Amino acid sequence: MRWLGAILLAVSVSSVGFLQTRILVLCRRELGRMRLFAQETAGKIRLGRMEAERLLCLLAEEEALRGWLFLSLFCESAGGGDFRAAFAHAAERYGQACPLPGEDLARLGAFGAALGSGDLEEELRRCACFEEALERRIRETEEALRKKAPLYQTLWCCIGVLGGIFLL
Repeated sequence: MRWLGAILLAVSVSSVGFLQTRILVLCRRELGRMRLFAQETAGKIRLGRMEAERLLCLLAEEEALRGWLFLSLFCESAGGGDFRAAFAHAAERYGQACPLPGEDLARLGAFGAALGSGDLEEELRRCACFEEALERRIRETEEALRKKAPLYQTLWCCIGVLGGIFLL
């Protein structure tokens, strides 16, 4: 029975390192989708002026962004009402479902709060700034993946094995 407990302890503690690595991978994926969202938004703005709500619903139909949780949540929340309230509600629900840090979610919320409130040049500049910030965060996350992922896995595996040994 002690052996079983030791094995279960070692496996469960070891899985923490793999979970932390998986969270970094998911953050990287979501940041990439946000960057693509900024790029596609700028592209649609360049094509012509349209309501921000219509723009986001069009983006939700784009092949590259289809299935992205944030846009799905936005399209559910939007219904001809207040665009900014729908965007904020979607961002809040998105934040509850994805592993992104609060600063990234705040950046998304700020982008949505300002979307549709300026002239063409200002909108494009806002998209470019949002995209640059996301590029920076993607580089940081990729660096963390390169440096920390092996460390997380090794460290937590060792802790799990040592815990199992001490249990015996």
